[in-house]
Amino acid sequence: HLPLKPDKDIRLVTLTVGGNDLGFATLGRECLPDPTSNACQAAKQAAFDLLPTPTSCAAEGDSKLGDLLTPLYAAVAAAYPNALIVVTGYPLLFELVPGDPDLAIKAQINAATTLLNCAIDPEDNIKIGGALSCGSQTSIEALSQQKI
Repeated sequence: HLPLKPDKDIRLVTLTVGGNDLGFATLGRECLPDPTSNACQAAKQAAFDLLPTPTSCAAEGDSKLGDLLTPLYAAVAAAYPNALIVVTGYPLLFELVPGDPDLAIKAQINAATTLLNCAIDPEDNIKIGGALSCGSQTSIEALSQQKI
C-alpha cells in the first residue's frame, strides 16, 4: 500500500509485479491438469495478449501489460520521491533439456517469463525519478554503486 503523503525517508523500494495481471493462478488451475484443454488455451491466450511480442520486446518493450503498470510506477515514485526503485523480474523456472517429454511446455513457459520480464521493465514503460533496475547486469552494476 502506498502512503497518503509522500515519504521522503524511504530509500529503497522493491517491486515484483505483473504475474497476477497475467492470471498466473488461472493458468496454473487450468493448465496443470491438462495443458491441451480449451480452458488452458484460453488462459494462455489471455496472458499472451498482455505481453509484448518477441520483436517488440527486443525493440522497445511495448505491451498492454506495460501500459497497465506505468501508473503504478509513477505512483510509487511519487509516494517515495527519494527512493531507489528496483523492479525485479521473474526467474526462468525450467532447464531446457533435449529429449525431455515436457520440453515444449517448459520452453513456452520460459519464453513467456522472458516476455513478462520485458513488459515489467519500468525503463521501457516510464522514466521515474532516481535509478531504476530490472535485474539486468548493467542495472545491477548501477544499483551496486548507489548509496542506499
